[in-house]
Amino acid sequence: MSHLDSEQKVKDHLESVRESYEKEAEPEADTRHRPLARYYLLEPGYSWSELPITYKAALSLFSTFQIMPEFSEYLSAFGRKSFPRDESFAGFDCRETFDDNGAMNAFESCYLLKYVGLREDASKGTNPWSIRHSLIYQKVDFKTCETDHILLRIPETMENRLGESVLKDTELARDFVRKWAQLHSMSFSSVGDNLRRFINYLDEEVTGIFERIALAGVEPDILNEFDTPHSSATDMKTIHYLEDQAQRILTLINLNMQTMGCLVRQAKRLRGRGRSLDRGMLTQFESQMQKVKQDHRFSLLHVSAVIKRSRSVSEQLRDTIALRNSEINKKQTEMATGHTKAIFNLSKISSQEAQVVKTLTGLALIFVPASYVADFLQMGYVAPAGDGKAGWSAEPGLKIYATLAIPLIAVTMLIYVVVEWRNRQQQNAGKRDGSMA
Repeated sequence: MSHLDSEQKVKDHLESVRESYEKEAEPEADTRHRPLARYYLLEPGYSWSELPITYKAALSLFSTFQIMPEFSEYLSAFGRKSFPRDESFAGFDCRETFDDNGAMNAFESCYLLKYVGLREDASKGTNPWSIRHSLIYQKVDFKTCETDHILLRIPETMENRLGESVLKDTELARDFVRKWAQLHSMSFSSVGDNLRRFINYLDEEVTGIFERIALAGVEPDILNEFDTPHSSATDMKTIHYLEDQAQRILTLINLNMQTMGCLVRQAKRLRGRGRSLDRGMLTQFESQMQKVKQDHRFSLLHVSAVIKRSRSVSEQLRDTIALRNSEINKKQTEMATGHTKAIFNLSKISSQEAQVVKTLTGLALIFVPASYVADFLQMGYVAPAGDGKAGWSAEPGLKIYATLAIPLIAVTMLIYVVVEWRNRQQQNAGKRDGSMA
C-alpha cells in the first residue's frame, strides 16, 4: 500500500504500472494472477498554491489506464462555478470489452454519486449543508484480476469506510478487493447519514417558522416582535428557500435511485455473461443495493413530508399576514371614519356659529339707522322742530348724507338677502341629493 502525495510519486507509480502492462503482454508471461486493486482519490483544488498532484499528472493517470472516453464528460462537471455550490448533475455509463472468443475481458463503469456535505465556509445562522457530487470510476480486468478506481471528491464517510476496508485488516482488504462490486454499495450507503441530517435540519427550520407564526398576533394593538413587516418578509423568504432546498434533495434522491437502477441492471447482465465465480458476489451486490435503495425511498418520503409542511406553513404565514393587514386596514378605516365625524361636527359647529354671526349682522344692520339717529341728535345735526310743531329739523349737509347713505344701506341689505337665499337653496339641493342616494 502506497500513498501518492507528490508529483514524483505519481510519475514513479505510473511508470511501474506501464511496466507491469508490458510484462503482461509478453507471450511467456504467467497467466496466474492474484487480485489487485488500485484506488486513486482525487480532490479538485482551485487556488494559486502548489498542488501535490498537478493537472498534467492527473491526465497522465487517466491515459495510463486507457479510461473510457465518457469519463471526460463526467470530469467536466467539476470546476469553478459562479453559481451556488449545490450541484444537480447525474449520469451513468459503462463499457464492456470482449476477446476474440466472445469472453468478457474487462468492464468499466462511471457515474456521478449525489451526496450532502458540510460547508466549510458556512457562517453562523446560515445553511451549513450543500449538495455535491463525486465521480466514481471503476475498471475491472477479468484477465489480470486487477481493478482500478478513480474516485473524485468522494464523501468523507465513504473515504473513512474505504480506508477501514483496505488499510487496517489484511483479510478484510483481500475480500474487499475480490468483491469489486462492494465499492458501489459502499458509495451509495455512505450518503444516508448526512442526507438524513440535512432533511432534519430543514424540518427544524420549518418548525421554527411555524412556532413564530403560532405566536404571531393579528390585532394592531397587541403585535409583538414577530409581527413586523421585516420579520414577516424574512420568514416568507426563508420558507421559500427551505422548500427549494427540499426540492433539491428530492431531485438528489431520485437521481441516486436512477443510478442505482442502472447499476443493478448492469449487475444482472454481468451475472449472465461474466465469470461464473462472480455470480454469487453480484447476487449479494443486488440485495445490498436493494437495501440501500429502500433507505433512499424512506428518505424520499421524509423529504416529501418536509416539502408539504413547508408549503402548509407558507400558506399559513400568507393567511396570517393577510388577516393582519385586513385588521390594520379596518383600524385605519375606523380612524378615518372618526376623523370624518370630527370634521362633520366641526362643520356643524361652524355652521351654527356662522348662523349666529348672520343674526348679529342682521341685528347690526337693523340698529345702524337708530344708532345714526342717536349720534346725529347728540352731535346736533338733527333737532326737534321749534314752536311746538311735530317734526325734525336737520342740517343741509345731513340731508345730502341721508340722500347718499340710505340707498347704499338698501343695496347692502339687498345683496345680503340675495346671498343668503342662494346659500339656502344650495344647502336644500344637497340635502335632497343625499336623501336620494
